[in-house]
Amino acid sequence: MYYCRIINQNKNTMKKLLYLFLVIPFIFSSCEEEEEANTPVPVSIAGCTSSSAWNYDPTATTDDGSCIYGGSMMFWFYYGTPGDLGDLGVTTLYIDVSVDNSNWEQVGSLSTSSTVGSFIAPNCEDASNVLFLSTELAGGNPVLFYWRGRDYLDNIYDSGSEVLSSNDCEEIKIEI
Repeated sequence: MYYCRIINQNKNTMKKLLYLFLVIPFIFSSCEEEEEANTPVPVSIAGCTSSSAWNYDPTATTDDGSCIYGGSMMFWFYYGTPGDLGDLGVTTLYIDVSVDNSNWEQVGSLSTSSTVGSFIAPNCEDASNVLFLSTELAGGNPVLFYWRGRDYLDNIYDSGSEVLSSNDCEEIKIEI
C-alpha cells in the first residue's frame, strides 16, 4: 500500500511538473508579445518633402507628389524711360507674359511716374517701385517666359525672354 501511495504522489508531482513546464513558456512568450504590442508604430505623414518647394512640410515623412515649385520675375524701368514715355503721352506701361510667344496675359502695370535710378537697380529682396510677379512652375522644371511692355494701344516698347527656374528671381530692366 505504501508503494501505491508513493506512485500516486509521484503521479501528482509529475502532473504538476508537466503543467508547470507547459505554462511557464506560455507566460514568458505572452510577455514578449505584450512588449512588442506596446512598441510605438512609426506614423507616416504624407506631404511635400522637398525643402525647395513653396509648400514644403517639415513634418512630412512620405512625399505625396504635392510639391509646388515657383519662381519670380521683377520688372523695373531704366532711369530716363518715363521721360521718353511721357513725351509719347504714355502714363502706364502694361506688362504681359507668355510661354509660347503668342498667347499673352497681362500680369500687371507700372506707372511711368515711378522709376528707379540707373545706378540704383533694385533686387528681388528689396523690390520697391517695381512689378513683382511670382508664378508656379510645373514640377519645378525651368520655363522659358516671353515678356513685353506695352501701352494701352498695344504699342510695344520693350520685349524679351527669360528662363525662369525654381526659386529664382529674374530682374528684368525695361529700356525704351
